[in-house]
Amino acid sequence: MLTEFVALTLSRQELLELQEALAMRAMVEDDLRREDGLESLDRRPLLEKVDQLAHASQQQMSVLEDRLEEELWHYSWYAYTDEWAWFRARRDVLLELGALAKSTTEDTIEDLAHRRYHEQFEAYVQEIDMDTSSGNERKMERNPRR
Repeated sequence: MLTEFVALTLSRQELLELQEALAMRAMVEDDLRREDGLESLDRRPLLEKVDQLAHASQQQMSVLEDRLEEELWHYSWYAYTDEWAWFRARRDVLLELGALAKSTTEDTIEDLAHRRYHEQFEAYVQEIDMDTSSGNERKMERNPRR
């Protein structure tokens, strides 16, 4: 087996970004493995090397994991609400068109759904809002669907 070595020069900030990316990847992989009924991996040699280079303590790694879990949750919630709003907008357009939907071009339906998505986004998200407290509402900023 041929082993190649490479050298890489990183600033401390770049090293921390690499560490964060590898940790996030590990978290996602573990979640996907869990969904498939598999156990998470015990060791990730590359992440361990990066942690050593960064002189990361167990407490620092725990704080990083907590922050990354929060970021992944926000991303998942964004992706879910975005897809839900798009689904609802398209469904509403199709219901409104009724029998005309069959003779309407897909581009026109997409355009109408796009407009409805932007007009009714907050209402659609309210349908799935899991925040039951009245005073702790968060307004999620959204980029327009492309």
